[in-house]
Formats: sequence, structure tokens, C-alpha cells
Amino acid sequence: MKKTLFMKMTPPKETFHVARALNRSRAAHPSFTLLSHMPSLIEKKPPLVDIFEEGDYLRVLVELPCIDEKDVSIETDESTITITAENEAKRYLKIVRLPTHIKKGPIEFTHKNNILQVRLKKLRDAKHT
Repeated sequence: MKKTLFMKMTPPKETFHVARALNRSRAAHPSFTLLSHMPSLIEKKPPLVDIFEEGDYLRVLVELPCIDEKDVSIETDESTITITAENEAKRYLKIVRLPTHIKKGPIEFTHKNNILQVRLKKLRDAKHT
């Protein structure tokens, strides 16, 4: 024996339409023009930088797209870090002021997935301001 199922379609109870006039005056809706002194969205942006304090160390994260580890140069003094990265396609220079003084010495850094990660030892003696 065959069973047949019938579904009854009910029309929606409320129907409404939204209409909007297309006649817009220029005074009410001015056009947008890009001014010469405003940066465009296509313009190169400086690398993004984050600084984290982790106990006796500072960790500096820098976004360096299209750069290899061999193209990175890092210089430090007691309160700033200068990161230079350059290849045929891209060139970056970022000078970052650190929140605390750091020790001179070897710099530990890694570069993975376009992120440069620098680990710096903080000075314990805060009198060097």
C-alpha cells in the first residue's frame, strides 16, 4: 500500500515592500574625493609592533611580510631597538622605544610565518634612566 504525503503551503500572513526613492540631491549626498594629503589604502604601511614584558625579559613581535630571516638586521641601545629588513621587493625600518632599559649583549630572535620575535633581557637596576 502506497502512502502519499501532501504538504499544504500557506501564504505568509504579512507581506510588506520597502521602496526607496532614487532621486538624491548632491547637497544631501556629496560625492567622496580622495585628497592628496590623505593616505590611500594601497600605500605601504609600517610594520606592526607589539611589546610584551615577561618576567626579566621583553618580547618584541614585528610583522615583516615577504622578508627572510637572512635579510633582517637588529641593533639595540639601552632604550631602543632598531629593526632593518631589506630585500629586492621590500624594505622596512622600524625604531621602537622600549618601556624599560635593556642589557647589552647578544640578541635572541626568530623569524617564522612573517613574524620576527626578539627577546631582550631587562636591566634590573632601574637607576639608569
